Amino acid sequence: MKSKKHTAKFIGLIIIAASARLAAPAGTAFTYQGQLLERGTPANGNYDLQFALYDAATAGAQLGPTLTNAAVEVSNGLFAAAVDFGAGVFTGEARWLEIAVRTNGGGGFTLLIPRQSVTATPYALQADSVSASHLTGTLLDAQLSANVPRLSANQTFSGAVQFNNATVRS
Repeated sequence: MKSKKHTAKFIGLIIIAASARLAAPAGTAFTYQGQLLERGTPANGNYDLQFALYDAATAGAQLGPTLTNAAVEVSNGLFAAAVDFGAGVFTGEARWLEIAVRTNGGGGFTLLIPRQSVTATPYALQADSVSASHLTGTLLDAQLSANVPRLSANQTFSGAVQFNNATVRS
């Protein structure tokens, strides 16, 4: 028979593992959701979608690679596709997404016009200007750099905390 202490420890480990998974970096991919019409009616079936990112609504320079998502399911005209142009293409400047489509495995791609403006979500705009006074939550000891002296396992801070690292230069 397992003791309550062991059960509590096991549940605690599950919670820690789930928290670590949720805290993983988001990466640079985003989901593009769209509507595809074929001859004026909502499309159905699998389609290949091609995505390119530009710095202007027309002409302009392409940023990052051209991406092809094969066999994207389209149902009643609606679809969602993961798109990842990598790091460094979203720098705060305006961006436009150029999309081309073909039936799954078909011939050439048909360019959809106009390019779609890439816009930020309202809270993402706030993230760039957040001050330390707006940060709340828990910073786990494991999230600190290996060069930082470790805190005791149950260390709690109730007031302002200031980190000072002489090796960081601005």
